[in-house]
Amino acid sequence: MKKLLYIASGMVLGIALALPLGSAFADQIKSVVGTKITGQYTVKVNGKQLADPAIVADGKSYAPVRSLVGAVGTGEIIVDNTEKTIDITVESDLPSDTTPVLEESNPYVGLTKAKLLSTKEMFEVSQLQRIDNKLKEYEDLLSNPPSWLDIDNTRKTIAELEEQRVEYEAKLVLVNEAIAALDKYK
Repeated sequence: MKKLLYIASGMVLGIALALPLGSAFADQIKSVVGTKITGQYTVKVNGKQLADPAIVADGKSYAPVRSLVGAVGTGEIIVDNTEKTIDITVESDLPSDTTPVLEESNPYVGLTKAKLLSTKEMFEVSQLQRIDNKLKEYEDLLSNPPSWLDIDNTRKTIAELEEQRVEYEAKLVLVNEAIAALDKYK
């Protein structure tokens, strides 16, 4: 829950700092900053879940605009500080029942390509490589076990590492699907 609070606070603070909205909205921004977040909601577009959640603070919902625009097609978000407006133009050649969002079960859909590539590298290098190295280490121990080795415990550890490997490979498939969806629709 703390992570959600940090994310939401960061989003609100990022908007406040990135957009020089002027003093006309200063009171409104101050009222959101420091407000208790009372809920987090799943955002669905045409029945497909986005990766970024919406939040509710002080009875108002705040949805991830960039993810929403990306889910309905290619588009442009223009912030006009003079007129104090956010203009969203969506260009979609997709059928109304199709969006670049893959499946509800893919938590990586809606992330930026840079974030997806970073996540992919983390899974491939940090996680899978670490697991493979540990598996080799334990399998080498089993092939010529020293007298002090608890063989049953070592086999249990190998089984757990193999389960972790399967989990990370499944996550990697989802990341690759999300990358392919971005490449297809942009």
